[in-house]
Amino acid sequence: MGWRTGFDVKRIRPVDVVARIGPRPLLIVQCMDDAVVPPANGERSFQAAAEPKSIWRIPSGGHIAGHSVARQEYERRVIEFFDQSLKPDGP
Repeated sequence: MGWRTGFDVKRIRPVDVVARIGPRPLLIVQCMDDAVVPPANGERSFQAAAEPKSIWRIPSGGHIAGHSVARQEYERRVIEFFDQSLKPDGP
C-alpha cells in the first residue's frame, strides 16, 4: 500500500486514536495466531477504547482469518453487533 499511496502503513497505530471513537460502539475481532497484528496490539486497543466496547478473541487463525476459521460465529457476532449498534436510540 505504501508504494501506491506514499503512506507508511507501519505508522498506523489504532491504539493512538481508538479512545476517540467512543461513545460509538467498537468491536475488536482478534485471531490469536495473527502474526501481522499480534494479539497484544488488539488488547492494548481494547484497553484504550472507551465504552461501549467488546472484543472477540478467536483461538486460532492468522491475520484476517476470523471469517474462515469461525464463519458461523463470526457472522452471528458481527450481525449482532450491527443490530445493537445501529438502533436509532443507540446501544
